[in-house]
Amino acid sequence: MPAVANAVYDAVGVRIDEVPITPEKIMKALAEKKAGREPRFGPSHFPRVDWPEALRVPPPWEGGDGHAVNDVPRPAKPKDEKEKLVLRS
Repeated sequence: MPAVANAVYDAVGVRIDEVPITPEKIMKALAEKKAGREPRFGPSHFPRVDWPEALRVPPPWEGGDGHAVNDVPRPAKPKDEKEKLVLRS
């Protein structure tokens, strides 16, 4: 989709930061451009996301065994009935 958004910008000079790119969004951005405001359509800001700390998995040459050294314990996921039957067989 970035290629389409850039093609719209190259063709008419407005940025569309939201998909799907529709003629209505392009027309709204063109109206903003004509009014002397920023010729852009889309969100005014991106929401803040509190990402968890990245996992650190040391490579073998640092003594790693494929497990993260800073992993936090999580509750076990319940197994569905199909998995239970496969495990019993």
